[in-house]
Amino acid sequence: MVDDKNKEQQKNSHISSNYKKQHKKRKVKKVANTFLFLFRWILFLVIGIAAVGVYLGLTHPIFNIQYITVNGAVKNTKEKIIEAVNFQKGDNLFRIKTGESEEAVKKIPDIQSVKINRHIPNRVHITVEENYTFAYFESNNKIYTISGDGDISPDNNEGKEEIIKITGIMIEELNSTKALPKDSYIRDLNKSIVEYNLYPYIKEIDLSNPGNMKIILKDNTIVEFGNIENIFSKMGVLRKILEESNKKEVLLEKVILNNNQPPIIIPKNQKDTLNIENNSSEDRKAPEENPAANNRP
Repeated sequence: MVDDKNKEQQKNSHISSNYKKQHKKRKVKKVANTFLFLFRWILFLVIGIAAVGVYLGLTHPIFNIQYITVNGAVKNTKEKIIEAVNFQKGDNLFRIKTGESEEAVKKIPDIQSVKINRHIPNRVHITVEENYTFAYFESNNKIYTISGDGDISPDNNEGKEEIIKITGIMIEELNSTKALPKDSYIRDLNKSIVEYNLYPYIKEIDLSNPGNMKIILKDNTIVEFGNIENIFSKMGVLRKILEESNKKEVLLEKVILNNNQPPIIIPKNQKDTLNIENNSSEDRKAPEENPAANNRP
């Protein structure tokens, strides 16, 4: 009798245990199904939003290119570089093939490297590095060139009309070296000219008077630069003056850049006027180092 009762209890206990296990499995399965359902809907929603984003990105006019900027061009014009790429203003920002355009720009003579970046919503920026000759100087009837990297080497006297001429430089010292010193102000002079895209305008730089460097432009305008302090800011002012004179078609005779004072602009025609605000009172540092005001070359 007792054995039968124990058997009955064990049977009931076993049935209860099985029921609990099955109930737990059903509960876990229900929770898993709920999470799977939510996951599928969230995934569907994300894919839908992404699809809409891609569609708008490829079709909405707000993403049509409106601005193409070029930085680092020296010998090659910005127009020449822009003509080489496989896109133009009005094209969709996300449809352009930057890799193909970079390869096309690299085929331009003297281009060492190029990087094309998209800037949402409508701008493309092209950065190039050129292998170019910054300037040349003469010594003992020989011509020496200074590369954009500051290397000095003899020249074959070809094409110097396209290169900036430097006079008044410490020729004897430079003849014994193969590169400009790292702290040379001529390096900063080069950087400032490149940054403000002044290379196409300048014919000659006279360094014979450290207190008043002179720049002669290709249209024979004389720029009395003053000393080389605030070199980057004053190059920026010179750039503004040239842009404004081109815009107003004013021919210039002389420009005098004095520290902490407005520039003096003397036009060829005395009836013309050109006023530019001077912002050279505080020097802006060079991209890598501050210009050294009184360093030797």
